[in-house]
Amino acid sequence: MKVRNTLETIARKRELAPFWAEYIILRGPVGLMAFHGGSIEKGTEEMANYICSKTDCSLYVFSGRLSRDNYEKLHIPSSLLNPTHSEKLSSFMTHITTAIAFHGHRIDDLILVGGLNRSMRKKIVNALSEYDAKDAMEENDSSYKMVRGESTLNIVNKAREKGVQIEIPFRLRQLAGKQLSEEARNVGDCIARVLNTKD
Repeated sequence: MKVRNTLETIARKRELAPFWAEYIILRGPVGLMAFHGGSIEKGTEEMANYICSKTDCSLYVFSGRLSRDNYEKLHIPSSLLNPTHSEKLSSFMTHITTAIAFHGHRIDDLILVGGLNRSMRKKIVNALSEYDAKDAMEENDSSYKMVRGESTLNIVNKAREKGVQIEIPFRLRQLAGKQLSEEARNVGDCIARVLNTKD
């Protein structure tokens, strides 16, 4: 049976201690999350940090830094990310009202946007229309089932006003050194403009 990691089980494994990092920035009420950062789902940490640098958003990152097998050893399912297992995560979730989580996928070449905050989800999908973003919650394709972010157990939906899950395709997560590609930065700029717009 496959073992599913939690922050608690990872923290207990002393041999993993040098190979992961967790950090937060507490600012505005919208919180960006990249809890599959580093080499777990490459490019997601960089995207969250890039958008954070362009906005007043808060930020939570869990970053895997093993030389190999980051996904197997450090990937924590969204439904098992528990604020009671981490002071940083607890502080972050208490501070924010809306969460936006960045993930990586290899289903196709599209940006897939899910989560239970319908208003924010729609704004982001519309802002990314030129990049063929899809609202995963409205797609009947069974291959999108795991990326819809529709569960109330998903950490992104535990924020007071729920949240949005943005699944980034492999092509947009390729890095030049530690930098996002120009296209990925353009995607980040589109999302940042949504987050900087006051209703």
